[in-house]
Amino acid sequence: MKNKPAKFKHIKTYKDIQAELVHLGYKSRIHKKELEIRSIQLQHDLHPVRLIPSLLADWATPMMYEMRDKMLDLALIMINPTRLRPSKKK
Repeated sequence: MKNKPAKFKHIKTYKDIQAELVHLGYKSRIHKKELEIRSIQLQHDLHPVRLIPSLLADWATPMMYEMRDKMLDLALIMINPTRLRPSKKK
């Protein structure tokens, strides 16, 4: 196993140790708060009142476009039965 470089080379005195402890404490608190914020955002996004309409909109939009295209095709065939609407290339 290789020796990892020391992360605390800058510590020379007891005051440096105290300062590093304070720094690490603040860093830990920041990470905890970031996790809390992400948790709150996830709970907000996954709430059923917002999730179900969002999923339905994502699911229904392509279906509505497909239905619109079929209705336009049908309308064009009814107007001019000998000529079909040109198909879209995907």
